[in-house]
Amino acid sequence: MREVKKKKTDLEERMERSADAKKALLERFKEKAPKSTVVPVDFVSRKERKAQELEEIRRQRAEAKEAARIARLEAEEQARQAAVLSEEAQIAAARDARKSRKAQIKAEARAKREASQAVRQARRADRPNEPADPWGREPWERY
Repeated sequence: MREVKKKKTDLEERMERSADAKKALLERFKEKAPKSTVVPVDFVSRKERKAQELEEIRRQRAEAKEAARIARLEAEEQARQAAVLSEEAQIAAARDARKSRKAQIKAEARAKREASQAVRQARRADRPNEPADPWGREPWERY
């Protein structure tokens, strides 16, 4: 028998050409595709790199937050110490005022006592024969 060649129709030719074109395009893409079969030793995936960056940012924020907290505590402590010093200064001022008032009262009492003693001594000087005791006793008889 004789082989009968089938005549190709337009549709079959177009389909064949389309398939050839797709194969050629696929081959071209395969040629252009990177052929990295060797993976670098220090390769870090994008996901891991982003996670590391995020962790670094979180660590920096935590450090900044901790530094702010410490600064705030130090400022509060300084304010408290200033208040204590201010309070101590007020107490010291009140103490000094009280001491000066007491000293003034003592000085006035001493001056009054000395004035009355001076008056008594002046009276005694006017009467030299009278004993110093108001009841007329001599000094050895007083006790």
